[in-house]
Amino acid sequence: MSNGFPCPNPTCTHVFAPDSIKGVSSVNCPRCGMVFQFRQAAPVQAKASSPFPPPTIPARLPPPPPPISKPAPPPVAPPLALPVSRPTAPSGPAFDFNAPKVLVPTRSIATNLAFDEPVSSSRRDKKVRRRKSNTMLVGTIVFFLLVGATVGAFYLLPDYFSFGDDDQRKAFQSKGNFSITVPSKWRPDEALRAKLRANFAVTRSKPRAHFALSYRDYQRRLPTDAEMFDDALKRLRAYFPQFEYINPFDQDNKGRNSDLGGEPALVFTFSATDSTEVPLRGECHMLARQGYAYWLIFWGPEEYQGVLAEQFAGLRDRFKLYDERDGWKPRPRDTEVVRGTTVSFQANVAKDVWKNEINAKDADSAAEMLLRGFEPSEDEGTGQSRIVPLAGKSAEILVLVLPTAPDLPSAVKAAKEYIRKRAAEAYPDMKVEPVVDFASGKGAVGKDVGAFPGQVDRLKLVLGLDNEKFALLAVARRPEGVLVVYGECKWDRRDYWEQEFKAFLETVRSAPKGR
Repeated sequence: MSNGFPCPNPTCTHVFAPDSIKGVSSVNCPRCGMVFQFRQAAPVQAKASSPFPPPTIPARLPPPPPPISKPAPPPVAPPLALPVSRPTAPSGPAFDFNAPKVLVPTRSIATNLAFDEPVSSSRRDKKVRRRKSNTMLVGTIVFFLLVGATVGAFYLLPDYFSFGDDDQRKAFQSKGNFSITVPSKWRPDEALRAKLRANFAVTRSKPRAHFALSYRDYQRRLPTDAEMFDDALKRLRAYFPQFEYINPFDQDNKGRNSDLGGEPALVFTFSATDSTEVPLRGECHMLARQGYAYWLIFWGPEEYQGVLAEQFAGLRDRFKLYDERDGWKPRPRDTEVVRGTTVSFQANVAKDVWKNEINAKDADSAAEMLLRGFEPSEDEGTGQSRIVPLAGKSAEILVLVLPTAPDLPSAVKAAKEYIRKRAAEAYPDMKVEPVVDFASGKGAVGKDVGAFPGQVDRLKLVLGLDNEKFALLAVARRPEGVLVVYGECKWDRRDYWEQEFKAFLETVRSAPKGR
């Protein structure tokens, strides 16, 4: 045990000799440079047990001093512990720890205490921060792994994801008698859906492609091919600035060269240009079944048609039909039979479209029959059609009997000239132009007028500025004369009326004898 007095500085190892502090009021530590002041000890009454008052300092001893040759770093001591030795027989003044301390600027106690408890607290904080950082790092890694797995599933397993929620799919089944699933690479396109007035539309990229589907419930009847075709053209013409198509009814099987849900469907191809000026190619598939009509329209850049054809076929395969109306039968189209007088023939007329005018001779002296028709309007509530006599939706079928001709070309030439002169009476500067088929590049579109051999041509009558008409001219040589069936309508309504003209032509046949 030391027989001196240690420096009050807990981090200093200097020990004062008893003689060096005896009778002094302050002392300067030669090791740490601290200055300490003392007060004189109060007189102490002598007691047999101990002549001095007990010290008020802790009993913890300081660590041994480091070697002089190599100073050691100051030891770490717990706060508020003053490591001093307990003297056995002190004499002279006692330490007054309540006296103010004078700090030497060259070395402060705060500097020495900086290595004490705050150091341990800092280390604990660092450990806590390190643990939190590790936890956040692990969480981030797990998050990105989950995101990567999800994205990978969408790209590697696209067939397991379908477009539309359960409510939408149930609505399609209950209101449209169908359902369809779309791979995840196709994304909903609300702007496209609105522009095409479709029930839903999707778009994909790389390569770019578009798909729109529409359906309509006609309830107790089936729409005609002409109605469905006309509806599709209205949508596409309203969407594309430039649009051309191949007439499906001029193709094999009258255009029924597709399949939707296991049912033969009507299909036509088209070319167009959108606002990006990119050449596009597309196809429209149409089907009427159990009172419902469906339009599936696909298109994309012409450059990628080879790749997109497979994509489009895959979407059609996902179109599924149901039998919510199992046993449903369409209401037959109400027709009436009309017959000629000069030439022995008869045909069927759809009463929901055509009206047989009794004053045919007033319209033309060579007229055998005059039919005037108006496009039917659909009642959305009942699904029934009704006739609204609007001039912009009207058309005529005029059946003429011209003088006999030696052959069919002569008969066709005479019929065209007759039509030109008839129109020129009201429009002297009118012109008659052939309508060339987009696919074949030919003007003639048929060789039969119903059951009679003949020729069918499309014509365009240019009557004046913004006044053009479409005409379907059918010519057949009969023993009584040349039978001419001439249908005429406004040019912009030709897609609808051409099919009605053809529907009439298909029923033309010889009338039974005696009638």
